[in-house]
Amino acid sequence: MKIVEVLGQADPQYFLHEGCAIFAIALRRLLERGDFYIYADTSDRADKWGRSGYEFTHVVLLVDGRLYDVRGIRALSDLAREFAKNAEQMRLLGPFSEPDFRRRFVGSSDRKPFYGPTVDTLREAENIIQASPGRYGLPVSKG
Repeated sequence: MKIVEVLGQADPQYFLHEGCAIFAIALRRLLERGDFYIYADTSDRADKWGRSGYEFTHVVLLVDGRLYDVRGIRALSDLAREFAKNAEQMRLLGPFSEPDFRRRFVGSSDRKPFYGPTVDTLREAENIIQASPGRYGLPVSKG
């Protein structure tokens, strides 16, 4: 899926699906804290990634006990409703530091399960975050 321009900004749907790792990386950099978690299907019917035994479905950032993605704070029940084929077989895998997460799971080829950021995709994710800073745990400036 390509990033679709909507009113000069990337379509957040891209960062909900293919670009979820990119969004989490951008948010981690802006917040300067947080751990990466992967929402994964562990069922026998999962489309497993490599030898992992899991189908990697979505990436979230855990900050101060809250899970974040492009939609803001998310509960596990939100993720189950949106991404789970077999909710009882879904697990959060982690925590992963940014270097470990990137080394193990992020790349620009099909050898890694999540797409890596480019200068443009990081900028687009940062624009979404900065347009609604309170949604993502960033201070809101009063100006």
